[in-house]
Amino acid sequence: MIQAKHCAGWTVTYSPSPDVRIFRVYPTGTNLPVGSYQSFARESSLFRRENSSRRSFSDFAGFAVSWKRRGRNEKVVGGIGIAGAAGRSVQWLIYLIASVVPIPVVLAQAFHLDPGTAAGFISRACLVAGAASLVQGLWGHRMPINDGPAGLWFAVFFLFASGAAGGSDVSRALEMGLLAAGTFVVLLAVTGAFRIIRQWFTPAVTGCYLLLLAAQMAGPFFEGVLGLPVSPHTVWFGWGGVLTVAIILAASLGPVRWLRQYSVLVGMAIGWMAMAAAGYHSGDAARTGAWFAWPGPFLFGPPVWNWSVVVNGLFVAIILISNLVASVEAMERILQVPPADMRRAGFWHGVTTVAAGVAGTVGMIPQSTASGFVALTGIRDRLPFLWGSAMLAAMGFFPGIAGWLAAMPREVGYGVMFASFTQLILVGLDAMRQAHLGPGQRQGLGLALLLGLGLTALPSGAFPALPQVVRVFLSNGLVVGTLVYLVWDGMYRWMASRRTKGALGRER
Repeated sequence: MIQAKHCAGWTVTYSPSPDVRIFRVYPTGTNLPVGSYQSFARESSLFRRENSSRRSFSDFAGFAVSWKRRGRNEKVVGGIGIAGAAGRSVQWLIYLIASVVPIPVVLAQAFHLDPGTAAGFISRACLVAGAASLVQGLWGHRMPINDGPAGLWFAVFFLFASGAAGGSDVSRALEMGLLAAGTFVVLLAVTGAFRIIRQWFTPAVTGCYLLLLAAQMAGPFFEGVLGLPVSPHTVWFGWGGVLTVAIILAASLGPVRWLRQYSVLVGMAIGWMAMAAAGYHSGDAARTGAWFAWPGPFLFGPPVWNWSVVVNGLFVAIILISNLVASVEAMERILQVPPADMRRAGFWHGVTTVAAGVAGTVGMIPQSTASGFVALTGIRDRLPFLWGSAMLAAMGFFPGIAGWLAAMPREVGYGVMFASFTQLILVGLDAMRQAHLGPGQRQGLGLALLLGLGLTALPSGAFPALPQVVRVFLSNGLVVGTLVYLVWDGMYRWMASRRTKGALGRER
């Protein structure tokens, strides 16, 4: 049973378990928590507000809390100590770098950018991703969900960069595509369409999305962990990725509490140092570029109109709405918080998509993997996430630093993501369990999973005769499977409600 205490403008809810209490702090009259803390009964007593400065809630950036713990005064921000927040912020930063940097590195190679421009492209991706995470955490969904390069935008960028469409001005056309897509999403948010979309995302739809996401990314992530493909004339460093995964999982499941919370940082550090000691060398290309540079607008020049790019961009914007909602739904399940305001989240997602177009980098989307990271590490507070996001954004002004951090071994970066995905699957299965699916819903789920997995297994050129927009759509089994089950589940619930109303009418 959840109990609550009210005190001078604040409400504290807690579960009075004999071993552990989870406290959440709300401004009275709202349903949005500003901090949470998992307290072990043997370590701390119930915190409360008094007129004493030693035991008081204080408004520090909207979510700071101070209370007496273990018999001594300790400043706590968002539920953790300031020193702890700093350390966990570094861990968030490492995770953000691992989730953001690989895609712009690949795209820089696909566009054949010179080293200086490539470093600027990577640093701008860090700037936009960090700023997007920061504004979403403060004013959007207000949860620790990081923004990172969207897989669909990556596919569109790679498609045009490979020469499948577009001309010499393809980079500038992609900037225009992002501007058009972001403006469209902002209009959807302003008109209130996101509230309607949210009603369609039941726990079953969210679970289907998360399972398909894990299935689709398992292959690429596992190849990255193993360092595949391996040239016959190079040394295999896949053992470094396996070592990273093993250390993260062992630390997260171990008995040492602080080690569980810093498992990602520990695993990344040991894996990177071990590979460096074994002679791993990433090359100097990524480290080329000015150490400081003020990022001006439009890296590739003023945007140009290209109907093919703009149509693809609008289509991607519509599809990514499902990713946005599913990512927020997944984190709500981890944090056990009331539903977020999708109108605000959608508005800021549109704004950051426009910002990506202005910066000349790939489009961003809140990442579903963040829920797995939070579940793995137990870092549920917003402040470390916000600090980590701010540091990532600051890297956008230092292309040299961004390029140096891009030298993180590929195997280690994928190892961090792979370990987080183990928790993401559990979140999806838990959502399915709580949905209590009927026979028709289970049948639809099976169809959606088979369709999504089947499309994922097809080769990239399976539909050469179809229009480009359709090819982009069918190339993503995650999106197709989720949309199929979204429609199936909505129709099933609509028909069930009609039958219920008909039965009630006959009884009357």
